[in-house]
Amino acid sequence: MPRYFFDLWVAGDLIRDDDGSELPDLTQSRTVAAETLSSIICDMDDRHARECSLSVRDATGLLFSVMASEVLAKSWPGQ
Repeated sequence: MPRYFFDLWVAGDLIRDDDGSELPDLTQSRTVAAETLSSIICDMDDRHARECSLSVRDATGLLFSVMASEVLAKSWPGQ
């Protein structure tokens, strides 16, 4: 079974996945990437820009990247 590595970029900092996860195929790695990124961005506090990306690679190199951001609704002037 292939091993996929999920490297997280938050506020310009890289959190490298050195262990990886064994998954059946690329389709499953896309699902895991989307679910992981969604969970991470929901857990971020206000000290961080709510934007991050996940780069997915295998033994041959980079396969794809996914980016997520959350826009926080603030009171607009006049509201």
